[in-house]
Amino acid sequence: MKNALRPVIKASVAQELVTHPNLDVNISLSCCFCEILRICAPHTPYDDQQLKACFEMVVVTLEKLSYASGRSYTEMGRVLEIFNKFDLSLLMLDLQLDGAGLKLRLFKQFLMVYGSNPAAIKLEMEKIMARIINESVELKLELVDCLVTFLRNTNQVMPMFH
Repeated sequence: MKNALRPVIKASVAQELVTHPNLDVNISLSCCFCEILRICAPHTPYDDQQLKACFEMVVVTLEKLSYASGRSYTEMGRVLEIFNKFDLSLLMLDLQLDGAGLKLRLFKQFLMVYGSNPAAIKLEMEKIMARIINESVELKLELVDCLVTFLRNTNQVMPMFH
């Protein structure tokens, strides 16, 4: 299987794709990246630098989630589902990508669009955030502040905090 995927794996980390400005390309590539990791689990076909670039691209794409619609929105739902089901947030934590602020950016994006999404998407976001919180050795003050501000502004408790 890995040999059959080799051309796709190589193409999925091409610089011109990972940094492509088009939202549909970003979403398709994020979906492809997550599917490759799903198929190859528990082993990753990427080195650490490639994984870092791909996770950065996925977070950038998720930051554009509120602009997605139709097929693109459905694909982003699939990205969230795979991200959660195959513990990609743990892989992201293992790479110690917090220097790039990816956890904070991911949380900010999830919380910004949380209310405008269906229950299934909210659940995937909650699971990803809960896993990151539970598995983090230390949470930066900015991340805690982001969560407290969201909870204060929405005057609600998310199920992940029960």
